[in-house]
Amino acid sequence: MARAGMLGGLALWAALSAFGGSAWAQACAPVVGRVVSVEGSVEIQGEGEPGWRSAGPDEPLCRLHAIRTGRLSRAAVALANDEVLRLDQESVVRLADINEEAGERSLIELVFGAFYSFSRRPHQIDVRTTHMNLAIRGTEFQVRAEAGQSLLTVLEGR
Repeated sequence: MARAGMLGGLALWAALSAFGGSAWAQACAPVVGRVVSVEGSVEIQGEGEPGWRSAGPDEPLCRLHAIRTGRLSRAAVALANDEVLRLDQESVVRLADINEEAGERSLIELVFGAFYSFSRRPHQIDVRTTHMNLAIRGTEFQVRAEAGQSLLTVLEGR
């Protein structure tokens, strides 16, 4: 009897989990990226959502989603334009506008913290921070937004 109840509960949990995931994925369209890896505390917040929720690997990300890493935490995000972002600890990044089409600009907002970006093909990426707006054409760069200043390091591109 206890085993049947446990199996029934497990089946209900699996059904609700599957429904919840697919319902959220339907509400999040089009998907512009996915969380690839999570180390420590990583959270996301969708447009219009009142609070942050925990993120895990393979979590879909949509336009205007924000990703936040905690202290001693990191995350990797694969974008639809084949770009990969590696977020440093204590960072907040907002995916303002990610375009898949070659030659189209994408916009990433770095609220604070840092991220490293790399891809196999050059992209036109605008990065907005509190202190500067960047227009980058390249395959590898890092941006850091700190109190009072923002820093850009371009490893490949301009």
